[in-house]
Amino acid sequence: YLSGPADPRRYQDARGPLEKYVQLVPEDGKGWGLLGRTYYYLRMKDEAAQALAKAEQLGGASKEMYTVLGRLHADRKEWKEALKAFEQGEPTARDLLLIGQLWVFQGDTLRADSIYRAIIARDSTSSDARFAMLELAKLKFRARDYPATVEILQRRIALDPSGDEAYYYLGLSYKEMKRYPEALEALRQAAVLAESKADRQFWLGVLYAQLDSVPQARRVLRRSLDLDSTGSFAGVAYRQLGFYELLDRNYGEAIRLLERAVQLNDKDVQAWVWMGQGQQNSANRSRAMECYKRALALDANQPDALKGIKSLGAGAPREGGAP
Repeated sequence: YLSGPADPRRYQDARGPLEKYVQLVPEDGKGWGLLGRTYYYLRMKDEAAQALAKAEQLGGASKEMYTVLGRLHADRKEWKEALKAFEQGEPTARDLLLIGQLWVFQGDTLRADSIYRAIIARDSTSSDARFAMLELAKLKFRARDYPATVEILQRRIALDPSGDEAYYYLGLSYKEMKRYPEALEALRQAAVLAESKADRQFWLGVLYAQLDSVPQARRVLRRSLDLDSTGSFAGVAYRQLGFYELLDRNYGEAIRLLERAVQLNDKDVQAWVWMGQGQQNSANRSRAMECYKRALALDANQPDALKGIKSLGAGAPREGGAP
């Protein structure tokens, strides 16, 4: 067992003798604890849970055992139990990263913040510290503290410029701060470093659209759909591409893209409006009316939908009417 960290195959060698030992001395809690830890490192998690529970029941628990028990509970998504076990153990620096994430899952971001900062203070150049910086930056981003997010990520990137996630959150933070040139640079880098991640391409495309860089927006949004045409961002990408086709008077293609957008999100008011305009310009008055009414069912004051219905020669739908 003791040579297991250097050669994981030794855990398998330890298993048989330990199983035999607890059969011969079933009241030895320390033996059960050692067997439970061996099971854990062999990825036999159900057996590990049973053996560790037996060890605790017999008074054979140790700090090392509680540390392993914390990891086991975390693997099983038992957050409260994991934190309780870690409190009685001796967590490593890597365990502290896990504990920080557990506090996030529990909604206690202040304790997570404290743990991440402690890891960084211990050795800011270590791989654990770089991970902690990224997690701390995410905490600040979710709290909408974008200047703090930028500050942490700039430090993180200076230590390791190869991670796409740092550039991704840096770009999104700059975008929220309306610092668009910096946002564009960061999101471009995120997209380069993670060519196969649809969300990196999507947000770069959104920023291009926001800056009226239509050719670039089209190219990158299409790339995001090539990577993921059904995910949470895909509907918005289809809607924006449909809008561009609408502007170019390619009504058939606009309708196709916008139909896909509302299939993915039938509560997208703007997609219904633009599809109504595409249908109206294609002389499909009944379908245009249907689209405008769907938009008004979601937003009764949507001005373009009201205008569209009026231009079709019908008054605004009465309250309580069919959408």
